[in-house]
Amino acid sequence: MGLFGDKTSVTMEAEPNRLAPGDAVRARITVGEPDRKAQDGRVCLLYVNTYEYESTDSDGDTTVSTAHKKVAMAQSPLFGTGGPVAGTFDVSLRVPEHAPPSARETVEWKLEAILDRKGSRDIRATTELFVASAPTGYADQARRPTESHDDLTAQFDGGPRETRAGATVSGTVTVTSPSGLEGRALHVRVRGTREDADGQTTEYDGQTMTLAEPAVLEAGVPQTYAFSVDVPDDGPPTFTAEHNALAWAVEVSVDRRMRRDPTVRLPIVVRSDR
Repeated sequence: MGLFGDKTSVTMEAEPNRLAPGDAVRARITVGEPDRKAQDGRVCLLYVNTYEYESTDSDGDTTVSTAHKKVAMAQSPLFGTGGPVAGTFDVSLRVPEHAPPSARETVEWKLEAILDRKGSRDIRATTELFVASAPTGYADQARRPTESHDDLTAQFDGGPRETRAGATVSGTVTVTSPSGLEGRALHVRVRGTREDADGQTTEYDGQTMTLAEPAVLEAGVPQTYAFSVDVPDDGPPTFTAEHNALAWAVEVSVDRRMRRDPTVRLPIVVRSDR
């Protein structure tokens, strides 16, 4: 039954519901007898992008809020030039090659069939979709050099730079401090950082492995350690969406009491499968 009765209704069946960039989703839309307010119709392939932003009230107080924005990626008219009519319509829409993958609570894909009604609420039929990472998407991030710190440099060897949630990243890391560095411990972990509007960030931390405790790095003397750390099982894939982006890295840091920890990052890419 449609929102406005048995006659004015829109239903939709779509397949497949698991896709990758470049794939097409096929939809069959059934429209009941349109009422007098119906003026147009369309099918839209979109994702809902959830992100955080800052807002300031009249007193100057700043708060962090959450927004949900629909981002249309492909669209097709539902009717011809004659306007809305009852019937069954077949539509195919392709996921763009540059589409961001699905990421829980951040990038959520949908297919919507919409009957526009003048001056009244539109009638919609919605199907949830899952979009996997493109096989070569964000490959440039896996080629980026290590991001060093003034007090700490690192050379990573072995281990994949493109991986999946729940997978293990392993290899060796050689750390050097140009001027010498001491701390409570030397750690390595996988971390994802999502950057939203206005400098808001959300972090997804994987397992932490202690390489040395305490950490004592003599000036200019390299020290090599083997490591093996996991990407979080529920870690979202690497993505760049309309209002935010998520990047992953293997991080090596010296834990110092009451001071900022010098950290070196090796960018990696986390992908999702269809």
